[in-house]
Parts: sequence; structure tokens; C-alpha cells
Amino acid sequence: MTTTKNKEGYALIVVIWALVLISALAIGIATSVRIDTQNTIVLKEQAQALAAAEAGIQHALLKILSKGQHPPLNQWLELNWHNTEVRYQVRTEKGKINLNYASSDLIAGLYRQIPEIPRNQAPLLVDRLKDWTDFNQEARPNGNEAYMRNGRKILPPNRPLFSLNELTQIPGYTLKIFSALFPYVTVIGDNGKIDPMLADQVVIFSLPRLSKSDAKAFIHSRDNVHAESQKTDFSLLAPANPYISINYSPSLFDITAEARLPSGYRVRIGEIVYVNSNKSSFRTIRRNHISLLASHDE
Repeated sequence: MTTTKNKEGYALIVVIWALVLISALAIGIATSVRIDTQNTIVLKEQAQALAAAEAGIQHALLKILSKGQHPPLNQWLELNWHNTEVRYQVRTEKGKINLNYASSDLIAGLYRQIPEIPRNQAPLLVDRLKDWTDFNQEARPNGNEAYMRNGRKILPPNRPLFSLNELTQIPGYTLKIFSALFPYVTVIGDNGKIDPMLADQVVIFSLPRLSKSDAKAFIHSRDNVHAESQKTDFSLLAPANPYISINYSPSLFDITAEARLPSGYRVRIGEIVYVNSNKSSFRTIRRNHISLLASHDE
């Protein structure tokens, strides 16, 4: 009798452990399926958002290539694409400050307009940039021709920047500062001057020797010339003449497009294109995946 009871007890224990193992296996399979489903949803949303942002890029490019006037510069424009919120912005490289060739005081003027850069840090960042890009090995007052990083000695390449992403390799240029500077700077071309007809307001306010009142007056004159049937008053920029070069036909365009899905997932991409003078053809100079912003919890 006792032996029979022991056997029944062992059998019960085996059954219980079998149920535990089966339950654990079932939970593992369910968890794996749930994770795979979530990953599939994320990949699907990423593909949808990228396709929508690409539609924004192509829409802007179509506007640029049209025989009429190119789309308004330096402002976000809305586009609805298959129930997805899309917005795009067109800038021109000629309206940006070239970090390779612009003068130190013009770059410093821009840095003073960027809230993310403390005012006392602007001279330091300018000198570090110039030590990085000039062709000599003489350190500037606030710069350095050698840096220590993770216990290793880093020497500046003493050449122009090939890409804006190189900024983050220079000590002091954090991702936050890089993101704030990105819309207003370029490394394309060899002209250190900016075209005030194509520049963002922030760039206009960066011009050395130009008072804030004259900068505001010029921006008003430029942006309302068609509405008020008047000519742009370039005399307002006379103090800043060494830093400007006026060209009415931009050829290098920086297009940024951002798509936002109903779930909150966002993606932002950018493309720099060269358009010939008669708008009959274009060539992509650079393509940038600026950011993937998975914001389901927004």
C-alpha cells in the first residue's frame, strides 16, 4: 500500500514538473512571438516613414525643377501623403556659412546666435575649428594642434572638412551643438561669403559689423519685395560687404523632409542636389539620413 502511494506521489510530481516545463515553454514561445510582432511593426513603420519622407524630397525637387520660381526657402511646407504628415524645407548652400572658408569673425557671429553655444565658448570653438581645417600646425590662442582622447593623442588633419559630421570629432562640438548648427552651415564649395538673398535670418544676424536694426530692415525689405512692389534695399548691408556675395540663381539646394506616422514614429532625411542653370537636370551631391525618431510614447 505504501509502495503504491509512493509511486502515485512520484507520478504526481512528474506531472506537475511536466506542466511547469510546458507552461514555461508556452510563455517563451508567446514572448518570442510578441517580440517578433513588435519588431515587424517597427520595421514596417520605419519603411512607411522613410517612403513618406522620400516623397517629401521628391515633391520639393519637382518644385525646384519647375520652370517657375523655386519653393520658398528656409521655411517648412506641409504635404499630405497617403494619410501621413509630411513636411519639407528647402535651403540653398549659398545662403549658408562655409566652415572651411568663411572668416573667423563670420563664424563667430553665427556661434553667438546659437543658444546652445555659451557666449564665452564661441571664440574657443572657432579657434579649434580653424586649427582643424587650416594648413599649418600653429595653434591659435584658444585652439590646439593636439588633443588627448581616451588616452590617445589626436592630431588635427589640417585640411578642409569633407563632411559636417566631422565637426563632432573636434573637442567641444557636442551633438547638441552640431544639431543646432546644422541648418546654417556647409562644407560644400569654396566660397567663404554668403548670399543674403538666400540666407536664413539667423545667418543675416550673424554678419559682422551689421547692426541688429539694419539686419531686421534688410530681412523685411527682402522678404516683402514682391508684396510691396519695391526693391530690396542692399544699402543696409554696406557695413557687411566683405562677407556677402549676391547671386540670384541658386544651384545647390539642401532639401530636408520629415514624415510622421499616426503612431508617432517619425523619420527625417536630407539630400543636397545640384541643379543646372536651365533646370533641365540635377545631380545628387550628398544624401543624409539625419535622424530616425521612434516616438511612440509622445
